[in-house]
Amino acid sequence: VDLAKAAMWYKRAADLGDTSGMVNLGYLHQQGKGVEQNDVAAVNLYRKAADEGNPAGIHNLASMHESGRGLGRKDPEQAADLVLRALELRNQFTYLQMTQHSNNWSRPFRIALQRKLRDAGFYAGRVDGNIRESTIAAINAYVNRNR
Repeated sequence: VDLAKAAMWYKRAADLGDTSGMVNLGYLHQQGKGVEQNDVAAVNLYRKAADEGNPAGIHNLASMHESGRGLGRKDPEQAADLVLRALELRNQFTYLQMTQHSNNWSRPFRIALQRKLRDAGFYAGRVDGNIRESTIAAINAYVNRNR
């Protein structure tokens, strides 16, 4: 595997407006593989992909907001907004993260997510950051609301 060559091709694709190229190049920058590690560049690429509606770009941008990497500060509210947007697009990775691996995300993020689900009319449980069956049911209802 030649990650530098992969980065070159992802950059070409990104420069041509390909959102998958943007996401993949952003990930390489985030990880420092094949290119210099650069969280700001990763955020910029994820944001461009997200602005074009790429679900993986939206998810990865949410993760950067949640961690604060490349942004200077954490923003769990923005991260939760982005996660809901990725869920609307039925991003399977985001769905699995929220329903099976939510403890990998910060408590302030989980509280923001529960609050936003409550405000949207999908969650009636305690807003405590504990993702249990009631929150997962709310996520399912949110994802399936327009089917």
